[in-house]
Parts: sequence; C-alpha cells; structure tokens
Amino acid sequence: MQLGESVVPEADTVVLLGELAMPKIGSTPNEVKAFLNNLPSSSQKKLVIAVCFQSVFEREGWTNIIDFDYIIDSDLENHLQAYDK
Repeated sequence: MQLGESVVPEADTVVLLGELAMPKIGSTPNEVKAFLNNLPSSSQKKLVIAVCFQSVFEREGWTNIIDFDYIIDSDLENHLQAYDK
C-alpha cells in the first residue's frame, strides 16, 4: 500500500520507512499523521514503528509530529583499506 492509493485497510501496526521523510519524496509528517489517524483499527492504539538510516525521521522533524512507538535507526560505517601488491 502506498500513500495516495484508494484502499480501506485495517491495521493495528504500521511500519513507516525512512524514505518517506526524505524531502524529494514530498510526503509531510502532517499528511502521514492524518493518514495514521484515519486508518481503521480494531485495537484501541495503533503501534507505529519507523525503520530508517542515519536518524532521518529525527533530522527532518517527524519525531516532533508523529508519536512513534519504536524507531529502528541504523548507521552505516564504511572502511576503505588499500593493500600494496
């Protein structure tokens, strides 16, 4: 399911991927919050999980607007090592 598609989902758990928070995508945290609020659920509280790299939800201010239950945030560490041959 993508934002903008016409569906009638019911969800107790929603996972948001970090790409949503990237400026080039054009989604705003307020739009996503409205989507989450309008999403039917059989439970009293939806579990909202974010999965991202390098704190993109925090950097773009989404954590100030959306009440995430969990954020799985990864950082990539790269090493370049040259060997003389």
